[in-house]
Amino acid sequence: MLLSPLTVASITTTSAAGRDHLDELALEVQRKANELCWEMYLYHRHQPDFRETYKAAREIWSLAGHIHELLHRDPAPLGHVVKDMLELDQLFQLIENDMAAWNDARIDMNLRSSPMRLMRRGGNVKTLHAKLRALEEAIRYLDDDSNLTSEAKSSEMSGREPMIE
Repeated sequence: MLLSPLTVASITTTSAAGRDHLDELALEVQRKANELCWEMYLYHRHQPDFRETYKAAREIWSLAGHIHELLHRDPAPLGHVVKDMLELDQLFQLIENDMAAWNDARIDMNLRSSPMRLMRRGGNVKTLHAKLRALEEAIRYLDDDSNLTSEAKSSEMSGREPMIE
Protein backbone atom coordinates (compact mmCIF):
# COMPACT_ATOMS: atom_id res chain seq x y z
CA MET A 1 0.00 0.00 0.00
CA LEU A 2 1.34 3.43 -0.91
CA LEU A 3 1.43 6.14 1.72
CA SER A 4 -0.47 9.37 1.26
CA PRO A 5 1.57 12.60 1.32
CA LEU A 6 -0.16 13.58 4.57
CA THR A 7 0.84 10.37 6.33
CA VAL A 8 4.39 10.61 5.06
CA ALA A 9 4.70 14.25 6.09
CA SER A 10 3.38 13.51 9.58
CA ILE A 11 6.27 11.26 10.60
CA THR A 12 8.98 13.66 11.73
CA THR A 13 10.62 12.64 15.00
CA THR A 14 12.32 9.77 16.79
CA SER A 15 14.83 9.43 19.62
CA ALA A 16 18.55 9.81 18.94
CA ALA A 17 19.20 6.25 20.19
CA GLY A 18 16.52 4.90 17.86
CA ARG A 19 18.00 6.82 14.94
CA ASP A 20 21.49 5.48 15.72
CA HIS A 21 20.20 1.91 15.77
CA LEU A 22 18.32 2.36 12.50
CA ASP A 23 21.40 4.03 11.05
CA GLU A 24 23.52 0.95 11.82
CA LEU A 25 20.88 -1.29 10.27
CA ALA A 26 20.75 0.88 7.15
CA LEU A 27 24.53 0.58 6.82
CA GLU A 28 24.21 -3.20 7.13
CA VAL A 29 21.64 -3.23 4.32
CA GLN A 30 24.05 -1.17 2.24
CA ARG A 31 26.93 -3.60 2.94
CA LYS A 32 24.82 -6.63 2.05
CA ALA A 33 23.55 -4.97 -1.12
CA ASN A 34 27.14 -4.19 -2.09
CA GLU A 35 28.14 -7.85 -1.61
CA LEU A 36 25.20 -8.96 -3.75
CA CYS A 37 26.05 -6.43 -6.46
CA TRP A 38 29.66 -7.63 -6.67
CA GLU A 39 28.59 -11.27 -6.83
CA MET A 40 26.14 -10.46 -9.61
CA TYR A 41 28.61 -8.34 -11.55
CA LEU A 42 31.53 -10.76 -11.31
CA TYR A 43 29.69 -13.99 -12.06
CA HIS A 44 26.17 -13.51 -13.35
CA ARG A 45 26.20 -10.88 -16.11
CA HIS A 46 25.06 -13.52 -18.58
CA GLN A 47 21.87 -14.36 -16.65
CA PRO A 48 18.45 -13.38 -18.04
CA ASP A 49 17.32 -9.89 -17.01
CA PHE A 50 20.74 -9.18 -15.50
CA ARG A 51 20.71 -5.45 -16.28
CA GLU A 52 17.36 -4.79 -14.66
CA THR A 53 18.13 -7.00 -11.67
CA TYR A 54 21.57 -5.47 -11.15
CA LYS A 55 20.08 -1.97 -11.43
CA ALA A 56 17.53 -2.84 -8.72
CA ALA A 57 20.30 -4.18 -6.45
CA ARG A 58 22.32 -0.99 -6.97
CA GLU A 59 19.21 1.03 -6.16
CA ILE A 60 18.86 -0.87 -2.86
CA TRP A 61 22.48 0.02 -2.11
CA SER A 62 21.77 3.65 -2.93
CA LEU A 63 18.52 3.81 -0.92
CA ALA A 64 20.19 2.30 2.14
CA GLY A 65 22.88 4.98 1.93
CA HIS A 66 20.17 7.61 1.56
CA ILE A 67 18.36 6.28 4.64
CA HIS A 68 21.67 6.46 6.50
CA GLU A 69 22.04 10.13 5.50
CA LEU A 70 18.43 10.98 6.38
CA LEU A 71 18.81 9.54 9.88
CA HIS A 72 21.65 11.97 10.55
CA ARG A 73 19.39 14.99 10.04
CA ASP A 74 17.77 16.64 13.02
CA PRO A 75 14.87 16.16 13.00
CA ALA A 76 15.06 13.05 10.88
CA PRO A 77 12.49 13.20 8.03
CA LEU A 78 11.03 9.82 8.86
CA GLY A 79 8.28 10.12 6.29
CA HIS A 80 11.00 10.10 3.66
CA VAL A 81 12.63 7.14 5.41
CA VAL A 82 9.33 5.24 5.27
CA LYS A 83 9.01 5.86 1.54
CA ASP A 84 12.59 4.65 0.99
CA MET A 85 12.01 1.54 3.11
CA LEU A 86 8.86 0.66 1.20
CA GLU A 87 10.82 1.08 -2.02
CA LEU A 88 13.54 -1.23 -0.62
CA ASP A 89 10.91 -3.93 -0.15
CA GLN A 90 9.58 -3.49 -3.69
CA LEU A 91 13.06 -3.62 -5.22
CA PHE A 92 13.95 -6.70 -3.21
CA GLN A 93 10.84 -8.48 -4.49
CA LEU A 94 11.82 -7.62 -8.06
CA ILE A 95 15.34 -9.00 -7.55
CA GLU A 96 14.06 -12.15 -5.89
CA ASN A 97 11.57 -12.79 -8.69
CA ASP A 98 14.18 -12.21 -11.43
CA MET A 99 16.77 -14.44 -9.77
CA ALA A 100 14.32 -17.33 -9.50
CA ALA A 101 15.06 -18.07 -13.18
CA TRP A 102 18.84 -17.98 -12.76
CA ASN A 103 20.79 -21.23 -12.66
CA ASP A 104 24.35 -22.57 -12.75
CA ALA A 105 23.98 -24.04 -16.23
CA ARG A 106 24.27 -20.52 -17.61
CA ILE A 107 27.67 -19.81 -16.02
CA ASP A 108 30.22 -18.94 -18.68
CA MET A 109 33.10 -21.44 -18.71
CA ASN A 110 35.59 -18.56 -18.93
CA LEU A 111 34.30 -17.20 -15.64
CA ARG A 112 34.75 -20.57 -13.96
CA SER A 113 38.49 -20.57 -14.58
CA SER A 114 39.25 -16.88 -14.08
CA PRO A 115 41.92 -15.90 -11.52
CA MET A 116 39.31 -13.94 -9.55
CA ARG A 117 37.18 -17.08 -9.35
CA LEU A 118 40.10 -19.00 -7.89
CA MET A 119 40.71 -16.32 -5.26
CA ARG A 120 37.27 -16.53 -3.69
CA ARG A 121 34.31 -18.81 -3.68
CA GLY A 122 31.47 -17.51 -5.78
CA GLY A 123 29.93 -17.72 -9.17
CA ASN A 124 27.25 -20.25 -8.44
CA VAL A 125 23.61 -19.62 -7.82
CA LYS A 126 23.81 -21.12 -4.32
CA THR A 127 26.31 -18.42 -3.28
CA LEU A 128 24.23 -15.75 -4.98
CA HIS A 129 21.09 -16.86 -3.18
CA ALA A 130 22.94 -16.91 0.16
CA LYS A 131 23.88 -13.28 -0.41
CA LEU A 132 20.30 -12.51 -1.41
CA ARG A 133 19.01 -14.12 1.83
CA ALA A 134 21.55 -12.09 3.87
CA LEU A 135 20.28 -8.90 2.21
CA GLU A 136 16.69 -9.92 2.89
CA GLU A 137 17.51 -10.51 6.55
CA ALA A 138 19.17 -7.09 6.85
CA ILE A 139 16.16 -5.39 5.23
CA ARG A 140 13.78 -7.27 7.56
CA TYR A 141 15.78 -6.21 10.64
CA LEU A 142 15.62 -2.60 9.50
CA ASP A 143 11.91 -2.89 8.79
CA ASP A 144 11.05 -4.75 12.01
CA ASP A 145 13.19 -2.64 14.33
CA SER A 146 11.91 0.63 12.94
CA ASN A 147 8.21 -0.29 13.03
CA LEU A 148 7.92 2.49 10.47
CA THR A 149 6.51 0.67 7.50
CA SER A 150 4.07 -1.54 9.38
CA GLU A 151 3.00 1.39 11.55
CA ALA A 152 2.63 3.65 8.51
CA LYS A 153 0.60 1.02 6.64
CA SER A 154 -1.79 0.46 9.55
CA SER A 155 -2.03 4.21 10.17
CA GLU A 156 -2.92 4.78 6.55
CA MET A 157 -5.83 2.40 6.94
CA SER A 158 -7.02 3.74 10.31
CA GLY A 159 -6.40 7.44 9.65
CA ARG A 160 -4.11 7.99 12.66
CA GLU A 161 -0.55 9.24 12.58
CA PRO A 162 2.26 6.64 12.76
CA MET A 163 4.79 6.79 15.58
CA ILE A 164 8.19 5.23 16.28
CA GLU A 165 8.81 3.34 19.48
